[in-house]
Amino acid sequence: MSLKEFATYAEERNLKFDVITFFGVLEHQDNPKEFLMLVRDLLKSRGIVIGSVPNRESWFMKIVYSKRFPNVYYPPHHFLLFSKSSLANLFSTCGFKECFIVSTPQKIRDITYCLNTLILGNNVMRKVKKILFGSELFGEGTLIYRQTSVTKKTIFKFLKLIRDFIFFFPAIIIRYTSQGMLFYFQFKNHE
Repeated sequence: MSLKEFATYAEERNLKFDVITFFGVLEHQDNPKEFLMLVRDLLKSRGIVIGSVPNRESWFMKIVYSKRFPNVYYPPHHFLLFSKSSLANLFSTCGFKECFIVSTPQKIRDITYCLNTLILGNNVMRKVKKILFGSELFGEGTLIYRQTSVTKKTIFKFLKLIRDFIFFFPAIIIRYTSQGMLFYFQFKNHE
């Protein structure tokens, strides 16, 4: 059922919750205030909301999504992007208090992949896949992978390790000097 239907169901049964979580959900709402008001109504007094949203202030995220997924920031994928202050203001407007917002660090693996994409481009690994396997579509679940020799699989894994090693140290620097891709948040219902 939808959140609206569940809110009606919960109200009829006098159900209230101590904690409600939603990770990667709020940015997909076309009416975030209505969504948060329904969530607030489902919480007990002093109940807590916990979740995450993409961090629009993260330069790393801007680069990743502008180069690799140029339309992912826009509908139908994301209706909203949040800064720390816009997230706090939205929750405050909907009656939540005592906020806690922190940006989460990116995974080293994600950063090395991004650097590879930005510097070398996706085409390099696609070309390697095509040379070794005759196809860009290559993964452990594919028929091509299962029919490929162990030598070719080993060569491909070794090349990926070299690629990751090249970008490992820049990735560490980026991880500890930049804002994370996501905001993790907690807000308390203040009825």
